[in-house]
Amino acid sequence: NEPVKTAIQKFSAATGYQFEAAGGDAGENKLIDLQFKDVPFWLAFDEFCNRAGLVFHEGYYGTNFDTIRLEYGDSFPGVVSVNGPFRVSVRGFNYTRNIEFASRSFRSADAPASPIRRTESLTIRLGLTVEPKLPLLTCGQPIITDAFDDLGQPLLLPPQMNQIGMRYYSGYRTFTQEVHANLQPAPGSK
Repeated sequence: NEPVKTAIQKFSAATGYQFEAAGGDAGENKLIDLQFKDVPFWLAFDEFCNRAGLVFHEGYYGTNFDTIRLEYGDSFPGVVSVNGPFRVSVRGFNYTRNIEFASRSFRSADAPASPIRRTESLTIRLGLTVEPKLPLLTCGQPIITDAFDDLGQPLLLPPQMNQIGMRYYSGYRTFTQEVHANLQPAPGSK
């Protein structure tokens, strides 16, 4: 039953991380009640933000790389998986349909001849965030082991197409990185 402003100070003392809140004096007087014990940082953090009406400003850690910025507003962490100091969030999907009118693709002898080639692709965007005590230097291509559409059809690409190695932000100290993985939508699925 303490104001958010005081709760931020206590949360900072308990975690050892500095927080700064911006964007609204009205929200800092809202009363909240939280107690955590033996909870991973990101689980406590997401619950704290949700109850306090704060939004995590991902990627901003101040000039000293140890300040987590929060902003007053509606917070919804989305689909999140936490494993120790790592927090993976689904940021979105990109769905693309292409029609190519001139194509040099090889076809089998029994396939009908057509100059038009249609392709569809689906990309999942994931955010990987770590606690400030553990900066990332690089992040590799995610490996998706199972993915299915609403009809139970697999979304995984053939193994030979899924082994493309990529490195993101290699060698640059960061706490948040976005990675992408390609999926193959099936016709008629959602």
